[in-house]
Amino acid sequence: MLIAMLLYFQRVCKMFLVSSYLGPKVIMIKKMAADLSLFLLMFMVFFLSYTVSVQSLMHPNRPLYWGIFWDLFQEGIWQTFGELNDESMEGTVDNCNGTMLLFPPEGSWDCFMRVYPIPLFLAVYLFFGSILLINMLIAAFAYIFDNVQAHSKEIWRYQMYFLFSEFEDKPLLPPPFILISHVWLLIKYVCCKSKGKCLILYVH
Repeated sequence: MLIAMLLYFQRVCKMFLVSSYLGPKVIMIKKMAADLSLFLLMFMVFFLSYTVSVQSLMHPNRPLYWGIFWDLFQEGIWQTFGELNDESMEGTVDNCNGTMLLFPPEGSWDCFMRVYPIPLFLAVYLFFGSILLINMLIAAFAYIFDNVQAHSKEIWRYQMYFLFSEFEDKPLLPPPFILISHVWLLIKYVCCKSKGKCLILYVH
């Protein structure tokens, strides 16, 4: 059902190509989606680097389980949009509290080396993820918008041609009545073939 709904909405978006206003907007969305997929590949480098590092520092003895992938997602994705949690900002880690967080020798070297790098990693991740990459993506989207908008009429005419070419040879009736259309096309094909043979015989 979900796949059917997705395909349905995809076909509905194709109908927007008929409009001279909405048609270029659909082309913009397609081009932006292509750029977004490349952006996500670059973003995943910073995302996985940050989330895996922070989770290993905060929970070094956590056993491997399927939910850890969801924890990694929760750790990094919302912080990209500014939703910061106290654990990452303060560097809260397992088995480290009180005097253990003091600078050695009063505290523990293990806790010191696991707690204080976490806010630093968060700052670097927010700089590259939220500021640099997001603004670069916005600039790429703005370039696509300006480029398509400048040639919107030409793009719309090309899309109308491809749309008419696609639907020209398609049956008129929807399923299950499409069988009637196929039978009619078969009759037309046989008639055309027979007329062609008669013409050839007449010429010879």
